[in-house]
Amino acid sequence: QDILALRAASFEQELDPAQAKAAHFGAAQSCPVTAADLMPGLQGPALGQALKAIETRWIAANFTLSKSALLG
Repeated sequence: QDILALRAASFEQELDPAQAKAAHFGAAQSCPVTAADLMPGLQGPALGQALKAIETRWIAANFTLSKSALLG
């Protein structure tokens, strides 16, 4: 929300309500996959990379993919 407000102020524009709503929605989400779901098969940097890739897919899908879909 703060970034959106700063961006709007920088460009002397009003805050877009749709962007604000999307930011609130995204901030309230929690990825259904945790490190524990990938261990002990993955450890260290490989674990971090896998979690980042899963989170990226989940966000790109608008937070709709289930844990099983993300792990599958």
